[in-house]
Amino acid sequence: MSAAPVQPLDIRTLLHPAEDSRLLLALSASAVVFGFAAMAVYASLGWAVLVEYAGYITAFGVLVWVSLQIYRSRLLGGAVRVTEATLPELQLVFDEVRARLNYHKPVDVYVMDKVDGGSTMTSYLGTRLIQIEGGLAADLLGDDHRAELRFMIGRHIGQLKARHQRLLPIMLAISLVDSLKFLQLFLAPYSGRQTRRDHT
Repeated sequence: MSAAPVQPLDIRTLLHPAEDSRLLLALSASAVVFGFAAMAVYASLGWAVLVEYAGYITAFGVLVWVSLQIYRSRLLGGAVRVTEATLPELQLVFDEVRARLNYHKPVDVYVMDKVDGGSTMTSYLGTRLIQIEGGLAADLLGDDHRAELRFMIGRHIGQLKARHQRLLPIMLAISLVDSLKFLQLFLAPYSGRQTRRDHT
């Protein structure tokens, strides 16, 4: 079984007209706040403490990444990874969506007993996971609900594709900040509106 040949979509035409300006606003706000904080630490405590704080933040990001890798490995014991051998029908839909969105980076898809919201995606520093609830996947694999299954998978792959279309170094920095929950306030001008649009 293989994905049906389809013409890939141009994701840029589907983005909000103010996408670039919102990204610039978020980056500018973050640069001003973090720059001011760095200057304040340098002025009062010196370079050594500033570098030490930067090391703490970097170490925390690495810890989150390692924890995510451990979490992904634990999924192998309690979930089924979607492949052509395990769940060929679901893999076919997944391949169709990826071909349609022209997204070919590695994405691990797992079917689990329970998933909050039916499906969820985790994307952090090159790790891309999509988890789908088994009962929901079984219901949507029927011919009457196949479009709903495509939409559910397409929502996650589309989010990854949209990120890929932007400047990768900038999005890597945003991914790190987004993973540090206490820093998410500085991304509110951008990611907050992005989230509301995804739900509409």
